[in-house]
Amino acid sequence: MKILMQGDRTHGRPHVHIEYGGNCRMAARAIDTGEHLADGLDSKYDNPVHDWIGRKRKKLDRTWRALTNGHNPKKLVAQLRNAA
Repeated sequence: MKILMQGDRTHGRPHVHIEYGGNCRMAARAIDTGEHLADGLDSKYDNPVHDWIGRKRKKLDRTWRALTNGHNPKKLVAQLRNAA
């Protein structure tokens, strides 16, 4: 499973994309609430993804703001990987 963030100033509500499975299934969840924005995620992953977003919400929000303000995405990925 990969959790991705793609943002620019016109990308809309802060969210993450989730890719998983052999067929590259996709879903999107809002950072602020974990709400389903685009669904393709098996229900068995709902709680773990929702919980992960909840635990990482502050870091995800800061990362979203940095990404949409033009900061280097590679550095942001490293920061997320090292987040507690």
